[in-house]
Amino acid sequence: MQRLFGEWSVSYDTLVVLKLYDITKGIAETGIAPEFNRTIPPDRQRFLIDFAQAQMIAYEAAELGTSVGWFYWTFKMEGGVFAEWDFLRGIREGWLPTFPTTNITSEEAFQTTCHNLIFRTDDNMSIVSEYPDPDNLPDNTWMGDPIDDDVVLSHGDSLLKGKRVHFSNSPRDHRNRLLGVAALIFFGVAISHAFFRNRRNRKGYTSLGPSTELSV
Repeated sequence: MQRLFGEWSVSYDTLVVLKLYDITKGIAETGIAPEFNRTIPPDRQRFLIDFAQAQMIAYEAAELGTSVGWFYWTFKMEGGVFAEWDFLRGIREGWLPTFPTTNITSEEAFQTTCHNLIFRTDDNMSIVSEYPDPDNLPDNTWMGDPIDDDVVLSHGDSLLKGKRVHFSNSPRDHRNRLLGVAALIFFGVAISHAFFRNRRNRKGYTSLGPSTELSV
C-alpha cells in the first residue's frame, strides 16, 4: 500500500483557516459573504495552471516512492473568495488542467517536467496577495516551516549551469549520474594504479636482444 496526496489546491497565498473568520464575520454583519463575486485575473490564471501541473506531476511520481496519486481539495465551493479551492470552476475556467487518461502520467500528458515549469513561469509578484499579510503579524505567529530549498529560493537559478539550463528530471536520475561519475573515478584510479605498478616491476628486467638464446 502506497501513499496518496490529499487536500492540495492552487491557493498558494491564503491561509483559509484565518480567512474564514472574516467571511463568517461579514455574513453575520451584512448577510453577504465578502468577495463573493471575486474573479481570478488572467495573469494569475496562467500561473495557477503551471502550479497545478507541477503538483500533479510531483504527486504521481510513484517510481520515486513519492506517491501513487492525489485528490484535490475541494470539488466545489460557493462564491469567489475561495475560488482556488473550486476544482470544477478551475476546469471550467481553464486554470486547472483536465485529467490525463488513466494509462499515462501527468508528466507524459503535459509533456513537461517540474524543472521545465520553473523556467516557463514568469516571476510576477503582482499576482501574490498573501492573507494574512506577513508584515502585519506578530513575530510569534506560526506561518509554517522556513523554506530552505535552493531551487525555490533562487527561483530556479540554482539549476542553471553557465548559460545553459541544467535539468535533472528526477532525484533518481541525479543519483544515477553521481554513481556513474563515482564509478568512472574508481575505475580510472584502479587502472592508473595497475599501470604504474607494472612499470615499476618492469624496471628490474633484463632486456633480451635479438641474438639472445633461450634454453628450455
